[in-house]
Amino acid sequence: MLNKILKTIGLLVGIVVFLLLGMYLFFEKQFDEVVDVFTPVDERSEIEEITLLEPYPSLGYDPLQFNPFSRQRLNQVYESLIRPDMDLNMESALALSWGLINDTTWEFNIRKNVKFHDGSEMDELDVIDSIDKARFDEKSELSEFLSTIKEIRRVEPYKIEIETIKPDPLLLQRLSTVYVYKMNDETAGYVGTGPFVWGKDSSDKNISLSRFDDYWGGGSSFKIANIRVETDKYKRFDVLNNGGADVLSYVPYDLADQIDLAEFDLVSVPSLEVQFLIFNFESEVFDDVEARRALKSVLDTDEFTGYIGEYAHPVKQFVSSGVFGYNPDIEDPVYDSSLVGEVEELNGYEVNVILPEGLDVLGEFLTDSFDEVGLGVYIQYVKSEYLVETLTKADFDIAFLGFKSELGDSSDFLKSLAHTSGEEYGQFNFANYSNEQVDSLIGEAELEMNVGNRLDLLQEAMSVLVEDDVYGIPLFEYDTLFASAKWVDFEPRIDGFIYINEL
Repeated sequence: MLNKILKTIGLLVGIVVFLLLGMYLFFEKQFDEVVDVFTPVDERSEIEEITLLEPYPSLGYDPLQFNPFSRQRLNQVYESLIRPDMDLNMESALALSWGLINDTTWEFNIRKNVKFHDGSEMDELDVIDSIDKARFDEKSELSEFLSTIKEIRRVEPYKIEIETIKPDPLLLQRLSTVYVYKMNDETAGYVGTGPFVWGKDSSDKNISLSRFDDYWGGGSSFKIANIRVETDKYKRFDVLNNGGADVLSYVPYDLADQIDLAEFDLVSVPSLEVQFLIFNFESEVFDDVEARRALKSVLDTDEFTGYIGEYAHPVKQFVSSGVFGYNPDIEDPVYDSSLVGEVEELNGYEVNVILPEGLDVLGEFLTDSFDEVGLGVYIQYVKSEYLVETLTKADFDIAFLGFKSELGDSSDFLKSLAHTSGEEYGQFNFANYSNEQVDSLIGEAELEMNVGNRLDLLQEAMSVLVEDDVYGIPLFEYDTLFASAKWVDFEPRIDGFIYINEL
């Protein structure tokens, strides 16, 4: 009897599977409707309004911008094919799936049933047009990111191919910066596919967003989302405490201890920006690796970060631990001031230092540390806007720099600052550093499509810089602080962006 029941159940299951498979193959729209009926829906509580408070205004609404303060707003309205998740891993957005056909050709399956804010349906031609605008439009701030793309082809409805000039392991990260959008002929404005639409009373300082109810990813918890700007940190703090905002970005470090923890959660995430000193490899003294190693051994970065507050953390390499290519095997620095005495050229030497204005604390730390081992120091403070020009023209022994890995990959730092200067690489190699082994590792990583092999190459290059050649002295990394009302389910992202639809 039991066997008969089981056979009957198995037959029914088989029939259902057969019917569903037939619907999927021949009646795709009806299949999606059936799946929607039986798929559990994430019941999110609906809230009328939320307000984010930002320290910097937007620089406009053009989707071809790259600056992070504008993109904090643009991310709510426009979407890309691929997007970074909380940990900067690439995940599906307007592309349902993707894969490599060969080392230089990628295939993307475009999500169906996606609507623009004007009600029109997005297709593969809109995707191609948007990427081409990002590549070729004279206003685009993304063209350099997309310079490895050779051609974009329509294969069939909702399927495209992207061919690159050479293997590009970072193509997905590059595409994550490109918004898909179109021009609305009636309003002569841009429309996107994101969870919110621009409000009529938006300005560069204060933006009002309305929920897009036809959003393919499901409706937001919030009908209205406001992004308010207050540049003065004390006024910004008052707005939060007086109920004028629900989430505050970039909490000032010196005011963090005044956040009312009964009303707000104070949370932090690494900024991905590492601060460090570089040596000038053409210096009359620091062209010698032993001199560089000796000076590095004098500076106790653990002690220094204690001076600048609890939200700064010492680092031991030139990228953050959240960046692809970070090498966990690099050992902590060893502090041994006796090494200075073993380098004859350092005897009584005056170290020539360039620092940006405002880093007096670092200047005092360097002066005190060098004085303890009999070294003099001459510090030149430079306005930040003139730092690049000064480092290009001036003679110096060590200088301060900061670098943020925008794509979450160490190749950005290595190509820009550590590769031998040339037409394509080393545009910020103010250290005058050159190592054929490092250049080769960077070049191989640029073409390596195997993730594990590529990680090995980047980590080896970082090890050579830090341990073998002593390229510079890693100092610290700041946390980015956020305050959010207790009722907001908020978790900070490594890239620092807030996607309101994720709240």
